[in-house]
Amino acid sequence: MGISPKIMFGKEIVATINDQVVFEENLKDWMKEMLPENEIQFILWVEDRVVPKDRVDIDQILERMGIDQYNAFEIARKTRACLMEDDFWIKFKDDDKWQDNVRARAGYKPTPRKLIFQ
Repeated sequence: MGISPKIMFGKEIVATINDQVVFEENLKDWMKEMLPENEIQFILWVEDRVVPKDRVDIDQILERMGIDQYNAFEIARKTRACLMEDDFWIKFKDDDKWQDNVRARAGYKPTPRKLIFQ
């Protein structure tokens, strides 16, 4: 089985998801305010980070992803829930790496550690 999902910000782990959301130590307050605090908030957070179910071309998108029916977590596993707007993404597997996500491939640099942790 895989690892417990980890919320990443650039190359840094900022939270781990088990039955609850566990923040990394010394995380800056502004970062905590942007993260889900419990499992229900995490589910909603993930749903906000993937293509919406009611998108016009959703069937074609799912087909390209190799997904039979809409499932936000299956989409998140494929996309790592990475958006171009911020450095957050989800590490589902040990071998998931920053350089493989869409922001890194577009040439963005990860946020420096000193901006994330106290």
